[in-house]
Amino acid sequence: LLGRWATLAPVVLFAVLFFAGGGYIHATTRFAPEAAGPELKHGNLQDIVDQDSLRTETAGWVLTDFKELAASENAVFNVGSSRWKCKGHGFSVSVSVDGYYGAWHDLAVCYQGLGWKLLTSKNDVTVPPAEPQDRQVVSHTEYTLSRPGGSYGFVIFSAMDSKLHSVSPPPRFGSLLRSFQDRLRTDFWFDSSRELFTPPVIQIQLIAETDQELLPHERELLIRLFVELRSQILKQLKGSL
Repeated sequence: LLGRWATLAPVVLFAVLFFAGGGYIHATTRFAPEAAGPELKHGNLQDIVDQDSLRTETAGWVLTDFKELAASENAVFNVGSSRWKCKGHGFSVSVSVDGYYGAWHDLAVCYQGLGWKLLTSKNDVTVPPAEPQDRQVVSHTEYTLSRPGGSYGFVIFSAMDSKLHSVSPPPRFGSLLRSFQDRLRTDFWFDSSRELFTPPVIQIQLIAETDQELLPHERELLIRLFVELRSQILKQLKGSL
């Protein structure tokens, strides 16, 4: 019995440190005080974002459709959504502004619930095309998806809080040991500000569904479109601060 306990003790101790320590770190960073500043008014996001929030033509892409969905109609994402269809360069894509959320959330769960399989996931940053004094690094997440029948999907999305500050996605963890190391390094010593945001959270996403996997230059084309459309939506949101 003592031999078995000696074997299990390090594992139990590691688990306690991982969850208790991680929970403490998240608690002390997530709710830290924030600088004062203007915020979006709470309420219906669709009162701020409407059909005219995007230009009818952007770099060869043309808007073809627009609809608004209330949370009750948008059962999968469970939030209100303003959605546009865009066509151009041989693609048809859907762009939406979704919210409000309480925090950054993983869209992969929603798409998997719709029958998609997650192939790859990547966190990245971009700089929106704005005036130099307004330029800021914006976090986003990219997914590649597939589902039976030979359909492929490419999703790119980002989140911002009520002050229109970018809300960073959590890091992608690997093994249990690496997860513990990354949690301590990311959340405690190096980047505790990552958790700071002022709810509610707004999400902007783009999805392209194709019959074959995208080539690298096609992915870059869609990323550029997303960055441009996000910039247009951000301009509309700034007018409501």
